[in-house]
Amino acid sequence: MTIKLVYILPPRPLDDAGIRLGGFISDINGKSGQILVNGLIEGKPLCDLIKMVDPRLKADRSELMASMDETLTPSHLYILRNIKSHIEFLEKQLAELETLIIETIKPWNEALELLQTIPSTSVISAACLIGEIGDDMSCFDGMKGISSWAGLCPGNNESAGKRKSGRMRKGNKMVKTLLCEVANAAVKTKSQFKGKYQGLVIR
Repeated sequence: MTIKLVYILPPRPLDDAGIRLGGFISDINGKSGQILVNGLIEGKPLCDLIKMVDPRLKADRSELMASMDETLTPSHLYILRNIKSHIEFLEKQLAELETLIIETIKPWNEALELLQTIPSTSVISAACLIGEIGDDMSCFDGMKGISSWAGLCPGNNESAGKRKSGRMRKGNKMVKTLLCEVANAAVKTKSQFKGKYQGLVIR
């Protein structure tokens, strides 16, 4: 007869322990969120942790302390440490992959630098775009051609003053995702793209 030990571990160790950081910090993966979570794992006093958070954090400090004033059991700590270790492992792999991408794209360094002059275009975004489309734009017949190829040209189906479906067609998913991410970031800058976006939103 074989006896199996079954451990029922909480899927969300902080919430399960009664620690509700999500109610005070919008991004638990941000700087302040990680300081608090790591401090709880290491068993640091709450009064010391509160002093370490970003001064710009709007949450009331006394309420924030009260939200963390719960005991983390050995099971909670075990899960949190494993999650932390796995995140660190993934971050290391991601950093290595980004380094490899940048090294691979060196022959196209001129195009890489030019793409980065566009607001909110990071080196990785630029490198991935070059990896998908190269640096020869002649095969796309201008910016309209590449926008259509990426599936970023919505239709304009209008008749007798009534606008019908204008859904975008399927295109290159990677290019579409990259361009959308860059555009969403660019409209938050003080560049010309912010004004362009605000003008389009009105319509």
